[in-house]
Amino acid sequence: MRKLTIIIVGVLCAVLLCSCLRTQGSSTPPEITDSALPSQIIPETTSASPEGIESSPTETLAPSLSEFGFDDWGMLGIRLGDSIETVLSVLGEPESQETHFSPSAEENETTCKYDFGYISLLSHGVDDIYIENPGFPGCRGIQVGDDVQSVLDKFPGVMTGEPDISGRSYIYGDAGSNNNAFLSIDILGNSNITTISFLCGERDGVRVAPVALRVDVENDHVSAIRLFVTAD
Repeated sequence: MRKLTIIIVGVLCAVLLCSCLRTQGSSTPPEITDSALPSQIIPETTSASPEGIESSPTETLAPSLSEFGFDDWGMLGIRLGDSIETVLSVLGEPESQETHFSPSAEENETTCKYDFGYISLLSHGVDDIYIENPGFPGCRGIQVGDDVQSVLDKFPGVMTGEPDISGRSYIYGDAGSNNNAFLSIDILGNSNITTISFLCGERDGVRVAPVALRVDVENDHVSAIRLFVTAD
């Protein structure tokens, strides 16, 4: 009787073991998707230079210097040709204002005095801008007190030899060209530079009334800046 019981228990155990093995073999493991992965283990795509090769920085080229031209025909927010209304809007009321007859222009001229200097107007608008005090940037940032070399560095060209009989040494162009620039040298005194002058009588290839930028110099430093329309 005891042997029979042992045999029956052994058979039941064998049946249960086979049943468990079949259940485990037929089960399908759960599908793993990208969304199931923790975000920190999904690396971000980055671009890198090949190992041992450093990427060079972007090379920036210095802008080329241009001759005095139309873009320079203004100072202190005022351009040649602007109306009196524009002048008052930008600079405010002047310290003083007077109107007188100009023999060279053959018409009345209005001069507005400001702390930097003055602005003169004819019937066509602003004709002359003059800066005589430091702290007021003129064309290309030139200010009273700047040294001569810093002014020359803002324009192309170099002095071409000895000054002529009138004391002019041209930086670019010549006396017969529409666009030129020259230094005025005190040839009868100490040979110092007295003015740096720039002239532009051409716009987009068309001849126009010449505009001049005159930089007065004392002891190798800017003493005044004047932008004006010249007599053609």
